[in-house]
Amino acid sequence: MKAKILSIIFILGLILSNSCTKDFDEINSNPNNPSADQAAPDMLLTNAIESLTDRVNEIFLGHEMGSAWVQHMAKVQYTDEDRYIYRPDVINTAWNSLYGASGMDVQTIYRIAKKKELKNYEGVSLVLKAYIVSLLTDMFGDIPYTEAWAAVDDVTKTLAKYDTQESIYRDLIAKLDTASSVLLSNDNEAINGDILFSGDVTKWRKFASSLRMRLLLRMSAKDKAFVTTEMKKMIADPAKYPLFASNADHAALVYLGSAPNNNPINENRKTRDDHRLSKTLI
Repeated sequence: MKAKILSIIFILGLILSNSCTKDFDEINSNPNNPSADQAAPDMLLTNAIESLTDRVNEIFLGHEMGSAWVQHMAKVQYTDEDRYIYRPDVINTAWNSLYGASGMDVQTIYRIAKKKELKNYEGVSLVLKAYIVSLLTDMFGDIPYTEAWAAVDDVTKTLAKYDTQESIYRDLIAKLDTASSVLLSNDNEAINGDILFSGDVTKWRKFASSLRMRLLLRMSAKDKAFVTTEMKKMIADPAKYPLFASNADHAALVYLGSAPNNNPINENRKTRDDHRLSKTLI
């Protein structure tokens, strides 16, 4: 009887071992986590643009800490921001979102574009990454940059070093120069998923150049010679460095009329009445 039980256990073990190893890799592949070969840059681009814009314009970071601190708006309830007192959770959310949401999407688009030689997506991802990093360094100063998304390619790199704001600014200016060249080299390639400029490569090139000019202006008090040289180069070559010329050019996401695609501030105002125009602005 004991021998019979042992042989049954042995047979069951063989069956289970075969069933556990057969098609193991297919069974354990997550269909909702596509590889770089399967990922769609157009879908990532749509999400990156909206999540980035939502974060910049959301009620706390963009409006209360932005508009209230420069005295465009005033608070009539919960007046912390109006007295230059920030909420730590707002700061943490901005950091996490710009790095882990829109920033990760943009980094993935760049990797896909390089792998598949999609030049326009490469250029667009460089522009968006430069904008995201400029927001982060303007808010926090020295930040992780050169190794910020290194874990995407190497899972062992879990701690990113901090780079100085000066080095970040200089690299962003160089990367935007690269973006201008990349976008100029292949303007017939479609950019799907673009809810910002509807695939208009010329507008992306204007965004790249105008953002580059903004960063140069912010550096002007620190390195006048470098800034002057770079600005003269841009002004002398408008074909390569077209700039925003009117409000029709600016980088502004046009929201839809209802949630979840409604303007965050408009959505907030449906139930709240906390703000007034500031006396300073009036």
